[in-house]
Amino acid sequence: MNRFKNIFFVFLVAVTGIISGCGKGNPSAGQNTTETQFSKVTVQMGAATALEADTQSKAVATIPPDVNSVKLDISRNAETLFTECRSVTPGQTITFEDIGLSSGANSLFEGQAFAASDCSGETLYAGTTSGVTLIPGENPPVPVNLGLVGSIAPTVITDAAANTGTSCVDLKGTINANGFEVVAWFEWGLDSNYGSQTAIRAVGNGTTDAVFTEMLCGLTPATGYNYRAVASNGGDLVFGDDQAFSSQAIGDSLVDVPIGFPGEIPPSVVTDVATNISTSSATLIANINPEGVNTQAYFEWGLDTSYGNTTPLQTLGNGFDDVTPSAMLTGLEPENTYHFRAVAFNAFGTTVGENQSFPTHGEPPVGEPEVACIEGNEPTMIKYGDHTVDCQIDTNSDGDTFNFVGTTGDVIRIVVEAFADGLDARLEIRDPDGILLHNNWCGGGCSIVVEPKSFNIEPSDTLMKTGSYSILISDQNNDEGGAYGLQLEKIPPSVTPQKILYNVPINDTIDHKADIDFFVFDGESGTDIRITVSAFADGLDARLEVYDPDGIQLHNNWCGGGCSIVVEPNSFNITPSPLLPKTGVYTLIVSDQNHDEGGNYEINIQCLFGACPE
Repeated sequence: MNRFKNIFFVFLVAVTGIISGCGKGNPSAGQNTTETQFSKVTVQMGAATALEADTQSKAVATIPPDVNSVKLDISRNAETLFTECRSVTPGQTITFEDIGLSSGANSLFEGQAFAASDCSGETLYAGTTSGVTLIPGENPPVPVNLGLVGSIAPTVITDAAANTGTSCVDLKGTINANGFEVVAWFEWGLDSNYGSQTAIRAVGNGTTDAVFTEMLCGLTPATGYNYRAVASNGGDLVFGDDQAFSSQAIGDSLVDVPIGFPGEIPPSVVTDVATNISTSSATLIANINPEGVNTQAYFEWGLDTSYGNTTPLQTLGNGFDDVTPSAMLTGLEPENTYHFRAVAFNAFGTTVGENQSFPTHGEPPVGEPEVACIEGNEPTMIKYGDHTVDCQIDTNSDGDTFNFVGTTGDVIRIVVEAFADGLDARLEIRDPDGILLHNNWCGGGCSIVVEPKSFNIEPSDTLMKTGSYSILISDQNNDEGGAYGLQLEKIPPSVTPQKILYNVPINDTIDHKADIDFFVFDGESGTDIRITVSAFADGLDARLEVYDPDGIQLHNNWCGGGCSIVVEPNSFNITPSPLLPKTGVYTLIVSDQNHDEGGNYEINIQCLFGACPE
C-alpha cells in the first residue's frame, strides 16, 4: 500500500545542561559550574526542513497525514531515557517534555508513527538513528531519516548541464520515482561542498525514468561550478553523482539551441526596443513564442552586456502564438545607457534574445516658480514647477502659447485658472508631433485641471513622447478677455519637496489660485499612520492626494472650506490597506479643490503603530 503523501514529520531536539565532568545533575556546594547551550539534533521523517527548536530538553514533532499517534523512544547503552505514546491530529505540532538528554552521551532515537490512535497496529513510518553524541557548542544539526515503511528509494542520475551562458545554465537530471511520490532539487556551488540549492519540485510517482531540469541564473562569468541532483520520497534521500560546468566568459558566443519538432523545441525569443523611457525608469518588452511547451521568461539588464541584474520570472503558457512579456525598471540613473535582453526556457532548452540598449533621459530643468508671460507671437517657455504671473487674454481674439519639455513616462498636471468672470478659458495641448491631445473649456471664472489620463482626445497614464509640448490658452468664443494663471507640475515633482517629520506640524499657504504644494515623508511598510490637513481659511476647499514610493496614487479627496481631512491607510479612498504597503518616500499634494480660492492650512503626520522613522 502506498501511503506516501509528501510527508513532513520532524523531531527537533535541543538541550540545555549543567556540565560537571560527565552527565547531568545538580552540582555540589562550592563546585565550579558552567551553563552551556547545546546544538540541536534534528530527527526527520520525510523531506522535512529543520524548525527552530527551543533551548530546553524537549523534542518537537510535526504530524503528517494519516498519522493518529506517535511514539518516541530514547535510550543510551540499552537504558531507556524516555518513552511516550501520544495521540495526535494530522498537521498538529506537539512537544515531548523532559526527554532526559545529557552531554557526552551517545543517545539512540527511535520513532514510530501509527494509523491507530494508541500506538498499536500498522506502523506507517519508523526509523532509528545510529546514535548522536552531544558535545557542548560543537554539534551541527544532525538529520536522521525515519523512513516510510516498505518504500523503494528513487534512482537519481545527474546529467550533463546544457545551454551554458555567461550567467545562466540548465541543470539536468534523470529520476525514477519507483512508484512513490518524489520531490527533487539540485545542490550547487563553487566546489563539491555545494552550499546552495534550487527550489524543490514535485516529479510524480512514476515507474520510468523522467527528465528533471532547472534553470539556474545569477552565475559569475568564466567560473567553474559543481552540482548534483537530489531526490526524496520522504523516507529515502538519494544523491546523484557530482557533475561540473564552467560559465562562459563575457563576449563568448552563446551556445546553439537545438531545434526539434513542433512542440518539442525551445521557445523563440525577440528582444524588442524599450519604451516609456524617462530619467529613472523604462519598460522592457519582448516577443516570445512558447512553441507549445510550458515556458517561462525574464530579462537580464545592466550598464553593459554582462548585465548583472534580472527581472522576476514570468510564466507565458504553452501556446503557439507570440506572447509579449514586459518588465518595468525603476531606480535607474539619469543620462546612462542600459543594456538588456530577453531569456526564455522550457523543458527542451533555453533561448537568449539579442542585446538591446536605451539611454535614460536627463533631468528636465526646473526654473523659477514664477514666469512672466511674453506678449506677442513668441511662445513663453515654462518648466515643471512654474506658475505664471501677469498673464491675460487682452483682446477678443488673443491666444497665449506656452512650450514645455516633457519626457516619456512623466505624470504631469496642468492647471488653468480664469481670474476674470468673463473669461471662458479654453485649453489646448499638443504633443511634440503637433497632435492635439486636449481641447476643452470652462465657464467664466473657472478652473481647468488636466493630467494625461484626463486628456479628452488620447488619454494615457503618462506622457507618451519626449520633446516639446505646446499649450494654447484662449477665450472659448473669442468675445471676452481677462487675467488667468497657469501652473505646470510633475508628479512626483522633479525637485525634492519639503520633508515632513512625524509629529512636527507644518503651516503653509495656498497663496494663489492655481497653487499646488508638495510634501514628502519616509514611510515604513507595516506602519500605521495618520495624515491630517486642517484648512484655516473658510474659502479653502482643501484637497489631499497621497502617492506611494512608486508614484501610485493611494488617496485623492477633499473637504469644504475651513474643514479638516484625516486619513489613515485603511481609509485611503483608492487602495485602502490596514498599514502602509511599501517602504520608501511617499508624496503628498495639497491644493484647493476648484483652484479658485486660497488660504492658510496645517499638515501633520502621526505614527500610530510600527517602526516609525525618526
